[in-house]
Amino acid sequence: MSARSALATAPWRAWLARRLPRAAAVRLDRRTLFVLPTPLGLAFLGMAGLLWLLGANYQNGVVHAMAALTAALWLASVFHTFANLAGLEVRVARMGAAFPGEPLAVVVELSRGDSRPRRAIRLAFPGGEGVRVDLAEGQPLACATLAVAARRRGIRRPDRLAVATTAPFGLVRVWSQVLLAGEGLVYPRPAAVPPRHREGRGEGSAGAGDEAFAGLAPYRPGDDARRIAWKAWARGAGLHVQRFAADPVQPTWVDWEDHPGLPREARLERLCGEVLARLEGEGAVGLRLPGIEVPPGVGPAQRARLLAALARFEAPEDEGDG
Repeated sequence: MSARSALATAPWRAWLARRLPRAAAVRLDRRTLFVLPTPLGLAFLGMAGLLWLLGANYQNGVVHAMAALTAALWLASVFHTFANLAGLEVRVARMGAAFPGEPLAVVVELSRGDSRPRRAIRLAFPGGEGVRVDLAEGQPLACATLAVAARRRGIRRPDRLAVATTAPFGLVRVWSQVLLAGEGLVYPRPAAVPPRHREGRGEGSAGAGDEAFAGLAPYRPGDDARRIAWKAWARGAGLHVQRFAADPVQPTWVDWEDHPGLPREARLERLCGEVLARLEGEGAVGLRLPGIEVPPGVGPAQRARLLAALARFEAPEDEGDG
């Protein structure tokens, strides 16, 4: 049975969960590594057996010696291939963030305590493309970036990582399936935000008064409907609002309570769409969720904070139904 077929069985997965539970880092040694012959290795062993039978049948010492040498070479390959992985420490250096349906980046770090070169180490998550890693002589560590699927909103932890090698001879496959600690975020799927006229949603709004006209700016959700430049819209210039020189830029709040009656996930998707839309405009944007308030801010760091709060939010479903 191949390693992949074995992993598909429930008893094997249960045994592996006991032997290799989730850990911050896993050191590869005789307890965590497994050895299986490759198809080439099986053919090599078959040839050794055939030579042995021929030598026994014809009472030929030279053929017996060739059979013993072939078996010895196969056995030596086991030790060399095992040594290519033994002593390595595997950990997740960091995990990224993504929206559902996008690949989520996982940076895996391989480190060692000796200076021996390590060649042709293959890393792969289930269903993903593998990555080859080499550690040259004297190189203390190496990093590889793999991708896992961002399936649903929330905290995403890595699946079992396959670490394998057949180097240097390709006769045996030494491998392990490690379950590493790590945490990535899957944001809500942003919903389309329809234009809404919401007067007075900021902490205060100023009228035009006698201040100097400063030009037009594209309309964004939350802008005062009284400042829409209808003449420009009638000329086909799109929906804009008037700006004045002394207009204070008020913070905008994206609020959970603005969408009553929606299920939790649908409400979070709507909030995510609003966050992304409002961050494209001017002014600071904040977020209010039940029990959570992210103060208004601007820039990429604020975007990451707001989306992380939406990804981590775990209100009961009945609370989201409002």
